[in-house]
Amino acid sequence: MKLFGNEMKPNAKAQITLALCTVLAVSLPSLRAQDPGAPGAGKGAQTARVTDEQFIRAAAKSGFLEVRLAKMGVQKAQNASVKTLAQRIEDDYIKINEELKKLASSKGITVRDAGGISRTTPPTDAERAQAREKAEEAHPLLAEAVEKLEGMSGSEFDRVFVQTTANGRTVKAFEKASQNATDPEVKAFAAKTLPTLKEHMTMAQGLQAEVGAPGEGAESKTDNADPSKK
Repeated sequence: MKLFGNEMKPNAKAQITLALCTVLAVSLPSLRAQDPGAPGAGKGAQTARVTDEQFIRAAAKSGFLEVRLAKMGVQKAQNASVKTLAQRIEDDYIKINEELKKLASSKGITVRDAGGISRTTPPTDAERAQAREKAEEAHPLLAEAVEKLEGMSGSEFDRVFVQTTANGRTVKAFEKASQNATDPEVKAFAAKTLPTLKEHMTMAQGLQAEVGAPGEGAESKTDNADPSKK
């Protein structure tokens, strides 16, 4: 009996060689991905972790701004419903920020008070400036609204406060994280917090007709509501 390897036809040898090359081509990328030292290995997971960390830090900074905004609303709002909304936002965000601080700590991420975590002692002027700078970097539009509201009072304050809360910028960020976060705990935190943020937004949207749009005076608001005065 002759060994088939010695008598194999050239065409058959070519087919086997092609098959072996195909197997190697399919297997090597998989093996490379499993090798931590291989170029590009783990890059996707690393990118996902960075994205999750960015969400945590951004959420902390927006939480700091939301508490600032809410405290102003409690102190300065003229409309009783707006004041109630502000108190609700402050209470909810104090809890959200504390939970976020624990989550960040469990991931080895340091979120300082200036990044959005409530504290028992009043911040110094330098800490306030640092917090404002960091918050503005992450949420320039929200930071701008907070700065604007600090110089407002009366019904115009109410209108801008309500509009700022009704725009849902923070809601969008949490929606994205609840769907796309890679870390299960980060994803769960975003999903758990999202209904509360949506409720803030819905409450504010419900108040828009009552307080009017920013820049709208009481007289124009009354005229718009009563067609007979047009």
